[in-house]
Amino acid sequence: MDASDSVKAVQNRMPMILEPGAYGEWLDPEIEAPSKIEAILMSGSVKNLEHHPVSKWVNRIGNNSKECMEPWKDIRDRPVVG
Repeated sequence: MDASDSVKAVQNRMPMILEPGAYGEWLDPEIEAPSKIEAILMSGSVKNLEHHPVSKWVNRIGNNSKECMEPWKDIRDRPVVG
């Protein structure tokens, strides 16, 4: 999928992300019509994402914590695990 306007400066594509309110319909096994599935994707998808720089903390698999999502200024002095 092409990236939304809020992501294009960072990446040219992105995964489909659904709003929590669309989960029930999306997971409903009774819905089979392609037009209904398309409607869920169009109306229930997240289009605007926020982004900010992060530190190299995210580059190590051992650093699997919420700190990976914190803005750079908040985690730059933390040691790298491993």
